[in-house]
Amino acid sequence: MNIPIGTPIVKWTATLALAFLALPAAAHPGHGPLEHGLAHPLTSPYHIVVMLLLGTVLLMAARVVRRFPLRRAVNWTGCGALAVAALLWGLRNPMW
Repeated sequence: MNIPIGTPIVKWTATLALAFLALPAAAHPGHGPLEHGLAHPLTSPYHIVVMLLLGTVLLMAARVVRRFPLRRAVNWTGCGALAVAALLWGLRNPMW
């Protein structure tokens, strides 16, 4: 079976192959091999600060959305991002 290069299946396959090739690339050098994965963004203070900023931006963006269901969804997502960031920061730096 001969599939032309411009077909969507070839484009998706090439995109996925390039994405999987980029997985081993270290975005944050200096971490051990076991510190990658799900635990890294949940324990890194930089990722928690970005989550705080994302929640703040979403809450500010919810003020300008006119459609009520979309505004409610953006507002809840922003509150959720702020709550998760505060929870992760509290778990990472306990006050007791």
